[in-house]
Amino acid sequence: MSQSASLYPITPAEFELLKIESDLEQLPDVSTRAEIFEQNFEGLQFLLAKFFKGNDLEVINEIFSPSEFLGEEIDYTAIDFEDDFDEVEQPLFYVSPEKVKAINALLTTVEEEKFLSLYNADELNANEVYPEAWHNDEADDQLFNKRHLEEGLRYLKQLFNEAAANGNYIFSFIE
Repeated sequence: MSQSASLYPITPAEFELLKIESDLEQLPDVSTRAEIFEQNFEGLQFLLAKFFKGNDLEVINEIFSPSEFLGEEIDYTAIDFEDDFDEVEQPLFYVSPEKVKAINALLTTVEEEKFLSLYNADELNANEVYPEAWHNDEADDQLFNKRHLEEGLRYLKQLFNEAAANGNYIFSFIE
């Protein structure tokens, strides 16, 4: 099974509609765009954590792990994971327009060359960063390498730049 992070920009008007009925299945219908970080979002998180420190890191962590959500918080202690988990309604985690602007401001400071100089395949694998198959083969047909993270950073910066300019929310869903 592969892990991916899907980020959906949502206008304030669309956000108000989702507040009425916070249903995860509505996101693809409401958002005009989605950026999917297929199997590289944990690598991006890891390098961003090396790049930023302190309060800046707390803000950057909101990208894939937002603290705000619509819906009800899940009490994981009350769930029988063998029988009930598929029926639990998941909250919709989002980044507010104010935080989108703060994240965008930080992402604009990330120089690609400096960011990529932090890449170390052995370190990613030793720290069990999914998918734990990072390597240094930069061929176009290869994933889990520096080029894969470079592409992810470019898409991430573009998404947050557009969302900040439009005053949008960004919903974050990990699967």
